[in-house]
Amino acid sequence: MSDTLSRAADFARNAHAGQSRKGAAKEPYITHVEEVAAFVTRHGGDEVAIAAA
Repeated sequence: MSDTLSRAADFARNAHAGQSRKGAAKEPYITHVEEVAAFVTRHGGDEVAIAAA
């Protein structure tokens, strides 16, 4: 993982610490962020787009 992606992941984890998604499952919100980043990766997003996701 590049430094940019590592820093973005750390930022997202800190920014969303303690938050949960709506719904019965109450999953940690960071799960959504990770899913979006994976989607962007699968669809050919560059490092900046992945970090933004």
